Amino acid sequence: MDVGAIVIVEAQGWTDESPSQSKMAELSSATSFAGGTPAFIDLLGRSLLEHTIDRLLTAHVKFTSLIVHPDVAASIPVFRCPMGNLTMRVADDPWAAVAQILESYWRTGCDCAVVVKPTAYIEADLADLLDFHREGERMVTRASDREGSLDLWIMNCNPNEEVAGDSLTAALLQPDLFPASYFVKEYVRRISHPEDFRQLVTDAFLERCSLHPIGEQRRPGIWADEDVALASSDRLIWEHDARSASARSLPGLPTLNAIATSITAR
Repeated sequence: MDVGAIVIVEAQGWTDESPSQSKMAELSSATSFAGGTPAFIDLLGRSLLEHTIDRLLTAHVKFTSLIVHPDVAASIPVFRCPMGNLTMRVADDPWAAVAQILESYWRTGCDCAVVVKPTAYIEADLADLLDFHREGERMVTRASDREGSLDLWIMNCNPNEEVAGDSLTAALLQPDLFPASYFVKEYVRRISHPEDFRQLVTDAFLERCSLHPIGEQRRPGIWADEDVALASSDRLIWEHDARSASARSLPGLPTLNAIATSITAR
């Protein structure tokens, strides 16, 4: 049967257990730029939200629903790429909306759905996760990595299915407490501090994960957007403008746009 997907964006900022004054200023700047949630921050040319949806579309889900908290709905970033049949719903209670969407997916031929919150960059093998879920005849499967549970679930869509322990009800009522049963072996980077974004970008350039800047790689380590023309005789010089970078992304972390304005062809 077909598979649907549900992406949940809540109104949450960075976490920091004992921030210093400089750290607090950095957190405030980053969260304000992102419209109140790290999911909206630019990550090598696209938001973490868009990267998450794109991975779902690559897995050939039939439908994708985006549930957004009212406090951040007006700040959703513009998507650079077409998002197919993506639909959006604004809801104070995202899990009540999830239950409604699951039932609508069932009526359109989906037996289960991927439910995810973009609180981490996850390169899980979704096909393997779905096989694990179906073979185990589970109502709900939650993913985890070596650091614990992830905000990634597979949920059955059939509203009339009876499962011992009412696992779907439990997952919808207390999603953060639902136990994980599937281990993600692929790359995962949780996003709870600005440093996590910096490390993710570093890992991307060191090819520790499949993430890369928008556009195409014209030369080793050099990525250019569609409308950027490079001659074979051009010499590229990197000049980091900290003020431009902090204005468009995390403090001290340049986005691709900042990079483009700081590269000179000679």
